[in-house]
Amino acid sequence: MPLQCGLNFKEFQEEKLRDHRSRSEIASSVRPRRCPYCGQHEVMRIHSWCPRYVIDEENASWRLLVPVFVCTECHVHIRVLPLECHAHCNHLSPTIRSMVLSWIRNGRHVRSLRIDQRLQRHWVRRFLLRLQSSCYSLGTDLEDALSKLPSFSFLFHNGYKTLMQDCIGYCIPSSQRIFSFDVCLGPG
Repeated sequence: MPLQCGLNFKEFQEEKLRDHRSRSEIASSVRPRRCPYCGQHEVMRIHSWCPRYVIDEENASWRLLVPVFVCTECHVHIRVLPLECHAHCNHLSPTIRSMVLSWIRNGRHVRSLRIDQRLQRHWVRRFLLRLQSSCYSLGTDLEDALSKLPSFSFLFHNGYKTLMQDCIGYCIPSSQRIFSFDVCLGPG
């Protein structure tokens, strides 16, 4: 499960994180305060650094090092992504947002850029699914809805939930949920 932090993707560049000191500074600034699965406080420790490639608006490729944290209680691994990154997507949020906005305004996809039109259609489809799942709060104007959504979340639909680090909750496994059991005993 990826978490988003408030840092720019340029803070995670491999060139900036060559020495141990800079890695430990980034890791301490983005470390989750509690585990999103078991809810325990101060149990997340750095496990490793995972390489990740992202593509910016000018089609330049950047190699990032993303920290992977592990919970010492439930042993779940969590990656902390920069604010502009999406899970399972190499393009940054400003690129995706500009493509979707172009589709909203012009009614067609941008052909001048070197981004495949199938990928652009996929982004628009995901945005429309996201809009469908939360239409009660976003309204019906597509451009206004795009501006209301956080940049890291407009590709996700019902099954996915991306959380900022400050809004993190926790999930209780189904085997530990408590259900009330009401018994009505009639007269007699």
